[in-house]
Amino acid sequence: MFRQFFAKIFLVIFSSILLSFAEKGDETKVRIDLTTVIGEINPNIYGHFIEHLDKCIYGGIWKGNDFNYKVVDLIKGLNPPIMRWPGGNFASGYHWMDGIGPIENRPKKYDLAWHATDPNTFGTDEFIKLCRMVNCEPYICVNMGSGTAEEAANWVEYCNLTAGASYYADLRVKNGHEQPYGVKYWGLGNELYGDWQIGHTDAHTYALNAREFSKRMKWVDPSIKTIAVGCDDPQWNWEVLRIAGPHIDYISLHEYYDHPNYYERVASPLAAERSLKRLAATILAATGENRIKIAFDEWNLWRPQGLASALFSAGIFNVLHRLCQDVHIACLAQLVNVLPLILADEKGERPTPSYFVFQLYRQHAGPLALKVDVDGESYTSRAWGGEIQVPFIDVSATLDKSSGKLTIFILNRDKEKSRDCEIKIRDWQGKAEGQVWELNGKDVESDEVEVKERGKITIAPTFKYIAPAHSLTVIEGKINL
Repeated sequence: MFRQFFAKIFLVIFSSILLSFAEKGDETKVRIDLTTVIGEINPNIYGHFIEHLDKCIYGGIWKGNDFNYKVVDLIKGLNPPIMRWPGGNFASGYHWMDGIGPIENRPKKYDLAWHATDPNTFGTDEFIKLCRMVNCEPYICVNMGSGTAEEAANWVEYCNLTAGASYYADLRVKNGHEQPYGVKYWGLGNELYGDWQIGHTDAHTYALNAREFSKRMKWVDPSIKTIAVGCDDPQWNWEVLRIAGPHIDYISLHEYYDHPNYYERVASPLAAERSLKRLAATILAATGENRIKIAFDEWNLWRPQGLASALFSAGIFNVLHRLCQDVHIACLAQLVNVLPLILADEKGERPTPSYFVFQLYRQHAGPLALKVDVDGESYTSRAWGGEIQVPFIDVSATLDKSSGKLTIFILNRDKEKSRDCEIKIRDWQGKAEGQVWELNGKDVESDEVEVKERGKITIAPTFKYIAPAHSLTVIEGKINL
């Protein structure tokens, strides 16, 4: 009788232990290699995009004839490295001369891209002022839809030449801006492969035009960098690179994702990684070198919502760390009110969940991306073409050699369970005190998210961390190299 009783007790205890392990899942092994640097991370991967669309600029950044300074302050909180403007589809019908000079004299124009009247009260000088206020690089996309190469070259003159050098430089001075703006980055049109675009054309014609635009713009200012239109079509990209390659510095990729299922949404950064790798391979095959870099200058979910959109953004940044040798610019579409990081409406000005992801990566990421291997449980995504194995735990790590700062970004896509992680730092001996920050919310659809400091952690050659369900964790510490 006692034997049967103890046998039952043993079975209950043993079953509880097994259930406990089943609930926790297998331990994920994370291996960070301090001696293998993938490459240098260009800070422009944490960039932004604004367009004359809905209430992004008018009703968002711009109120009446002045800035919404509460929005400007929120933008400053992102420490933005680069900002793309004026589009987007809008750029393909925009004539920059309409947006300069006294505001009261500027013409109202009907925008064929978004079927709205544009008052032109926000133009080149206002965009540059915004960039100066938030301390970021301006990135201007020229009109290759209804515009000309001469118009684009004149825009470079207006922005970059010194007083007395040309009519357009002197026009800038007349408008109250003595010093050149020094705009470095210039986009050669927008999505001209699509029939939704003013000036839609084929790859061969676009490549010839892009070559001419870039050539004439660089004759005005040889220091500028030009970004050609690319897409997720190797044939288009091949033709553009073959013809315009010697005259351009970047080729772009735009990707938006949409799926009602949470796990498919947070899997989509791996589809982006696949597309970016394919574009990098096309650059190498078409040009024989990797001089031309990728500008991932429009990316987002079509319907960003809640914590899930923040975790999606974290997944994108982990991808961009891994691909830092090839991707040197990335811009979330868009900054204010349209699939936004910042909302400005009758409820006031406020950040959305992804805003905090940008802050965490911008504040804590170092300049060098390290090789990271992750071995743990995964799930299968079938939404983005073929099957993609998606690890629940996704990790990137960065290093600042000058200060010894090591930063580890741990994304847990699992919306139900925390995940045990064993983190091993290869080729390093010692101990360091680290700080832990966690971005999380009550559930994946919640807009109420926050970043909490979780205290200290001991960083050792091997240490443990439990990544909470549906979370992003940042571990940072200074190590002796």
